[in-house]
This record gives sequence, C-alpha cells and structure tokens, in this order.
Amino acid sequence: MHFYDASISSCTGKSHFPERILSVRSCSTVIAVGLENEIQCFCIYMENYENLESYIRVVKLPSPTSFSLLMDLTGEERPHLAYPDSTTTGLVAVHDICAWTHSKKLINAHNHPIAALRFNDDATLLATASNIATVIRVYAVRKQECLFVFRRGLARTVTVNSMAFSADSRFLCLTSNTETIHVFKLEGTLPKFLHLEDELLQKSLEQSMPPQPVGWYDYLAGPTRAATEYLAPARDFASATLPEIGNVNIACLKKINGKLHILAAISSRKFFAFLVNEEEGGPCTLVNSGKLISKVCFHLI
Repeated sequence: MHFYDASISSCTGKSHFPERILSVRSCSTVIAVGLENEIQCFCIYMENYENLESYIRVVKLPSPTSFSLLMDLTGEERPHLAYPDSTTTGLVAVHDICAWTHSKKLINAHNHPIAALRFNDDATLLATASNIATVIRVYAVRKQECLFVFRRGLARTVTVNSMAFSADSRFLCLTSNTETIHVFKLEGTLPKFLHLEDELLQKSLEQSMPPQPVGWYDYLAGPTRAATEYLAPARDFASATLPEIGNVNIACLKKINGKLHILAAISSRKFFAFLVNEEEGGPCTLVNSGKLISKVCFHLI
C-alpha cells in the first residue's frame, strides 16, 4: 500500500501485507485495510505517513473472502467500521473501533448477500443494499433498528456502484451500472450522535428504572418494530440521468452556494454536476460537466 501526498505530488512511503489489498478506508484517527480474508485497523497518531509499522494495530477482524472490498469506515470522534458478515445472507457486522472490546454488532439487513453499504458522516446511520438491489434500507447504528425503506425499482436487476449521504443526513443518493442516479429523502426524526459517556449514562439510567407492569403495548411493540420491514417502501424523491455511463459510476451529495447538488464521476474520467430541488424533488438539472484531470492518476500508478 502506497502513501501519496497530493500537496507535493509524490509517494511518501509504503507498507506490505501478506494478502492482496482489496480496499482502504480512513478517517482522521484510523486507517482500515481490507485484505482477502481479514480487515486490519491501525490507529493514526502521527502526521508523517511513511508506513503502518509505526502505528498501533487496533484490531484484526476476519471477514468473508473478498467481502472486505465493501467495508466502510467513518466517524471522527467515534470511528465505526461496517462490512458484510456473510457470503450467503444479508448480515452486516458493525464495530465501534473506540470501544475497548471492539464487540461486533450484527444487523440482519437483507435476505440476499450485501452489495453495498455506507455510513453517514457521524456513523449514526447505515444504508445497505443487497445484490438484488430493489430495496435500500437505512438503519440506526446504535440500536440496529430499521428506520427507512426505499425502493430503487423493479424493472431490472442492477449492480450498485455507490451510495452516499448528504452532510445533514437528510438525503441519500445511489448509483449503479445504469444511467439513473437515485436520490432518497430521509423524512422523520434522525438518531443523534452520542458520546461514549452519554451512552454509559443512558444505559445506567435504564437499568436503574423500576420494572413497569406489562401492558398491551409491550405485546405489540415487538411486532410493530418488525413491521417496518414490511411497510411499503418509498420511491426515490429525485433522480438524475447521466448523459453516458462507464463501467463504474459513483456520486456524492454536496451543498454548493447553499443548494444541493449531485456530483457524479464515471470510469471514463468524466464528471457531471446536477442541481437537486430539495423541496419538490423530481428530475435533476444537469448544470456542469467536464473531463477529470489525469495527473493524479498517473502519479498513483
């Protein structure tokens, strides 16, 4: 794995691993390296990136073969790591990297194997899609509770290339191997970020509360929560159509001059920007396009 400093356009160091590297994710305090059969996480405590031998390896996690390619890592104060935990079902493993035990939480997200997953910026939400990709689900990470269900479409089976939340976590975009970029709107109460001390305090308060008599609500609570999986999924709020597609199409959501935009790039090194109507949704307007510079790509090669 090479360390590249874009400010000086040169490689500053490299590290070797015993297996093929499938993906690399990082935040300000952790680097996660996805290998063929495991994920290694390192704590960053220096600004001079030369190699990973200087850093403490926080945790070493086994993963299904080649599925570390789909892992995601995010969260500045409380980094979380997520990756598919099964090759045959839709189980997702979530680790709180800051927790001393690095205990694994499992989310039964889909019936089919996971094809894509993505955290929001503070790791309170996790979006998932299976290899069927007709339904996208959004979970509250701390409670492993399904909050939103969206339908991409039923006309054809696609391969999901990317998913991304907006900075305020109110929108989620999805790209695939088709020309359509879907934008879903997350309407309702979103979970708030809790520091570790807040979580421990809340847990102690819950344990200290006297037991309440069982009522009808207690019998219905479980089925009601489970019923979120069977509610009619919402369709996309807005969509954009790429003028052309590549082997891989990726996109993110970004506010520019106070307005929400889709920024999309395709593997043929072309870039497109679409304006999203945050109030009414619908078709998004193409406002800019161009060719991506290849200078950085050549340096990386």
